[in-house]
Amino acid sequence: MIERFFTKGATFTWTPPPLVAGNTDGAIVESGNAAPPALTFTGWDLEIPYSPQAPTLGLMKNATVPYHWLNYVHFRTAYVEPGAHDDVLTGFMSGCWICKWNEPGARLQKRVGHVGTVETVRKDEVPNTTVKTAFLNSVGVHGLGLIGYNPAGPWGFEEILAVMNKCKNSSQLDARILSLVTATDDFFAILMMLRRDKNVWVCGGKKKVGPSDRAAITAALR
Repeated sequence: MIERFFTKGATFTWTPPPLVAGNTDGAIVESGNAAPPALTFTGWDLEIPYSPQAPTLGLMKNATVPYHWLNYVHFRTAYVEPGAHDDVLTGFMSGCWICKWNEPGARLQKRVGHVGTVETVRKDEVPNTTVKTAFLNSVGVHGLGLIGYNPAGPWGFEEILAVMNKCKNSSQLDARILSLVTATDDFFAILMMLRRDKNVWVCGGKKKVGPSDRAAITAALR
């Protein structure tokens, strides 16, 4: 499981995959990458106070972090079918829901999906309502094992600002939230900060989030 890499103060080199422009039909589409751009752990940032145990986690400098990438597709629900041991990253998050379910068929397919709503449209307006309704009406939602969460929820603006303000040249930082869904169905909201003056990503911390069930997900997406 890759969550141990995302410890406060950990640094990475990484080029995030770009967002994907989707049709506004709200369709559920397979969209991801099992071999995305390399995410490389490069050591520990000296400007962010981190746990004294962090350097003893057994993380090797220049280690490649294995992950399966799930695209954020505007106005559609993108999904991947990760392997039994694959951890899924997606983002960046501002309010979309990330869900995991079992798709019925000739063989049961485990899927992780990103419900692709956008901030530029009110949540009760099309096409945001289109993508949410399509997902709620899908076979997966009415099938087995639906769980999910909103990764942006656990990180408040003031808390993010407090982490950034502990760094020198905080004006050079861009804060983003990543979603991590592990192969063991653990959900994490990860604060990542791009240090523009050094072109390096710094982890500002992670939060494990208890998954919501079908009823809570349905209520949130109505």
